[in-house]
This record gives sequence, C-alpha cells and structure tokens, in this order.
Amino acid sequence: SDEKHRVSYSEHSEGVGIAGRAVLPAMILCHVSGLIFLPLMPVLFETLAQAYFLSPLQLGAIGSVQLGCTAIGAFLLTRLGAGISCRALVVVAITVELLVNSACVFLESIEIISVLRGVAGLAEGVLLAGASAGAVIKGRTAQYFVYYNIGLALFAVASLVGGAGVVQQFGYSAGFALIAVVNFTSLLLIYAGFPGFKLKQTSDDEISNIVDTHQLTKAFLALVFFGVALAGTQAFIGRFSESHGISVEAISFSLGVGWSIAILTPLLVMPLINRAGVVIPLIVGYLILFFIVVALSLLELPAMFLIVAALFTPTALFIQPLQFGVLGAIDPGGRLAALGPAAISVGSATGPVLVGVAVGFWGLGSVGIVAAGMLILSIVSLYPLMNISLTDRS
Repeated sequence: SDEKHRVSYSEHSEGVGIAGRAVLPAMILCHVSGLIFLPLMPVLFETLAQAYFLSPLQLGAIGSVQLGCTAIGAFLLTRLGAGISCRALVVVAITVELLVNSACVFLESIEIISVLRGVAGLAEGVLLAGASAGAVIKGRTAQYFVYYNIGLALFAVASLVGGAGVVQQFGYSAGFALIAVVNFTSLLLIYAGFPGFKLKQTSDDEISNIVDTHQLTKAFLALVFFGVALAGTQAFIGRFSESHGISVEAISFSLGVGWSIAILTPLLVMPLINRAGVVIPLIVGYLILFFIVVALSLLELPAMFLIVAALFTPTALFIQPLQFGVLGAIDPGGRLAALGPAAISVGSATGPVLVGVAVGFWGLGSVGIVAAGMLILSIVSLYPLMNISLTDRS
C-alpha cells in the first residue's frame, strides 16, 4: 500500500531534500543523466568514426563496453545501496560522469576515450539504478517513470534539434561539451534535491514472500530480452533506411518526430492503469512494438517506413513505466527495480551483436524476426508477475 511505502521510505531517509520541491527534478535528471549519451550517440559515433577512421566493429565495441559497464554500475548500486546512502552514490556518480565527459572534450586519443566511455557507463548505471530505486521507495514507481521518460524525451528532442547540428559542425568535442554542461546542471540539482535512502534490507521470510528466485529470474530475463529487441532494432534502423534509399536527414527527422511523440505517450500510462490495470496496457504495448519491429523489416515503401520508425521510441517509452511498475509492486524495497537498468543494459549490449549475426546469415529481414522473438520471450517471462495490481502501489 502507499502507507507501507511511506513507512519504508521514512525509515531509510536521511532527511535530505525529502520535502523540498527539488526532489522530482533531481530524480528526473538522475535518470536522464544515466541515458544522456543515448540521443546523441549516432551523431557522436559518426564524428568519432570520421576523426579516427574507425570501422563499424570498433564503434560497436566502444558502445558495447559502455553498455556493459552500465550494467555493472547498476549491479554495484544494488549491492552497495543497502549499506551506503544511495544519495551519496548518486552524487559521486554524476560527479564522475561530469569529469569524464569534460575530459573527453580535450582528448585526442581514441584509446583513452574508449576507456573513459566505460567509466562513464559505470556512473550511468549507478544513476539509472538510483533513480529506479528512488521511484519505488517513494511508492509511486509508474508515475515517476512517466516523469522520467517525459524528461528524457524532452532532452532527446533538444539534442536532436540543436545538439546534432553543433556536433556535425564542430566535431565530437562539442558533443561532449554539451553533455558536460547538462551533467553540471544535473549535479547541482541532484545535490540539492535527491533524497537520502538505503535499499531496504529484507529478512529471509520477506524475501520468500516478496521476491523469490523464480520472480527475480523472470523479471531480469524479461528486461534482458526487451533490451535485446530494442538495441538490436535500433542498431539497424540506419542500415534499413540506406537500403530503402532514405537519406540520413530523413531518418533523423523521423526519429526526432518519434522523440517528440514520446513526450506525450507516457502521459497515457497512469489513466490506463487506473482504468484497466497494468496487464492489458502492457500486453497492448508489447503487441504494438511487436508489429513495429516486424514492419521495419518488411516495409519497402520509404514513407511508410519513416512513419513506423517514428513510432518505435514512443512505444518503447510507453511500455517502460509499466514494466518498472510491476517490479516496484513485487519488491517495495527497491532492489528489483534497481536491477532493471542492469538487465536492460545487458540486453542492449548484446542485442546489436546477436542481431548482427542473424543479419550475416539471413539478411536484413531477420532483424524483425529476432526482435519479435525477443519481445515474445520478454512478455512470456513478465506475464506471471503482472497479476499484482499496480493501481494503488505504483
């Protein structure tokens, strides 16, 4: 219940920023900072490739290292957050991210930049897990993820509209400088408002009643499969557009429209939960995404492809608050939700590789088949956990 969540939260809080108005902005920026590299990644990677003559394999390796370290960072918070204040861990993480991205502005060694992307990934994992756990501890998981995704979509649109042009004109240093500016703003707000709490310690009896091994495995696998489907598809959207004769500007515009739509789609989540519960909206969201990934592989008409590509991101961001709402309802202590970003990062790191192997054997048409199969595995793993009502508890 909400009362149970409030009690749990007050027990572990340190009185920092709990009643202040800066709490929600701080938590939103914590989540956005964990994903800050995502919207600018295609443009930044392209400028890095041009500056250092990198092959697609080298670029993919850098991306996989960063995402793999993101998973490790999220795991670290779930282990350390029971004994150390999550507020302290998050403040250290955003400081590290700021320093790393500031350093990348001035570096001219791709080897050092690659290592620092891994360090940034660790910090981003801590930030994502901290924001996820905080949403659960506050007792309003789905609502907070709605805010998180709206904040991320707003940042993505601003990045695509303004940041992409700056990076293309002035190179990757300008991109890292823009990210560092946002990091600095995030550090100020996180320090001012992020609440102090520790992940709830549970007894063996509570673990058996709240999160048993089966539930933990199913939840983790569901998000791993989901991450594979998302990253595997995203990695080849550019290749699809090229095969259809679609320009880079056109696909960038389509993805920008998608992020713009994604500002609004999370707003549908809470009214649907209150009216229909979580099961039906989540299944419908998965079905829509299923048809989108299949259509991206099959559609050959450029106009239709661009429309479907624009719907990819808002659908994914509609699904995510529902997924984490399920995790928060199962484990009010926040550990399971903190593991969520790690699971998605594991899937995101392996998705492009798995789908790339399939493309090598069966061509581009296999992208949709693999992604659709992963979505089926994801919903099958998550479905047994979805019979918990989220109307009052998320």
